[in-house]
Amino acid sequence: MLIGGSLLLGGGRGFIFNLTASQNNFNLITALTAAGWNGSSPVRAQITVASGVVIGSTSTATAAFVVGALPAGSKVTLTNNGTISGAGGAGGSVSTATTAGGAGGTGIQTASPLTIANSGTLAGGGGGGAATSTYVTSGGPTGTSYFLGGGGGAGTVAGPGGSATGTNQPNDLAYNYSGAPGTATAGGAGGNSGAPGYGGPGGALGAAGGGASTGSPGAVGAAGNYIIGNSFVAWTSIGTRLGGFS
Repeated sequence: MLIGGSLLLGGGRGFIFNLTASQNNFNLITALTAAGWNGSSPVRAQITVASGVVIGSTSTATAAFVVGALPAGSKVTLTNNGTISGAGGAGGSVSTATTAGGAGGTGIQTASPLTIANSGTLAGGGGGGAATSTYVTSGGPTGTSYFLGGGGGAGTVAGPGGSATGTNQPNDLAYNYSGAPGTATAGGAGGNSGAPGYGGPGGALGAAGGGASTGSPGAVGAAGNYIIGNSFVAWTSIGTRLGGFS
C-alpha cells in the first residue's frame, strides 16, 4: 500500500510517500504525477519503506526503485527500513550452443540528488549460474552427452533456471538437466547429473552466479548493483548493501 500526500516543506510543495506494503517497480516520477505534481516545478519528496516491506522489480532491465531526472532544486529523501532488491538473472542455458547466465538487476537507480537513510537492505539481484555440456566416452562406439543448465539468481522476482535441451548424436545418448529457479534470497541449483558434473548455481542477492563443474561452460551472470547513480547520493546511514554500485 502506498500512502501519499502533499504539503508545504521548506517553503515549497512537498510530497510524502509511505510504502507500507510490498510492491514492484516503484517509480518516483509516476508517483509524484499521480499525487498532483505539475511535472515542471522543483519538488521535495520524502519516501519511507516500512519494516518488512520489499520493493522489487519484475525485470533485470528495470531497477526496483527509480528516481528519474527531476527539475533543478528538487530534494528527495529515502528512508529504507525494509528491502529494495533487483530481479534475479536467468541461469545459463545449453542446447547446440551455450548461453551465459544473465546479470542480476538493480536495486535503486537515480538521476537526481537523493539522500538515503538505510537501516534495511539494498541489493542487486543475483547473477545466473553457468551452463555447460560434457561428453563421456564409454570406450566403445557409443558415448553419452550431458547438458546442464545454470541456476537462476536470487531476487524479489527470482531468475528462472536455465534450460537444457541438447540432443544425442548418432550412436550416442544424451541427458538434459535444467537448472532450478532462484528464490527471493538464494540462488537456484544448477542442473546436476551426478558423477559427470553440474551446472553453476545462481548467485545470492548481490552475488555473481557460480561456475559449472565440468565440460565446456558458458559465462556466469554478474551480480546486480544495489545502486546506479551513486554520485547523486548522500548517505546518512548505510545499513546492509549487497552487490556493486556505479
